[in-house]
Amino acid sequence: MTADFLGLSGVHVLLTGASGGIGIATAREFLEQGAKVTLHYNSNPDSLNSLVAAYPSHA
Repeated sequence: MTADFLGLSGVHVLLTGASGGIGIATAREFLEQGAKVTLHYNSNPDSLNSLVAAYPSHA
């Protein structure tokens, strides 16, 4: 897939429940499509560290 397959380049996404398995996978897909993503979590911020490190300018 290309980076703009869904036309998300420049779009800002607010993702709730981001620290769970589905949330992390969803965030990764949005990030790979070029969206800027705000990640919201309730109790497990450590699970997001690798995702934020992989996309420092988008997450």
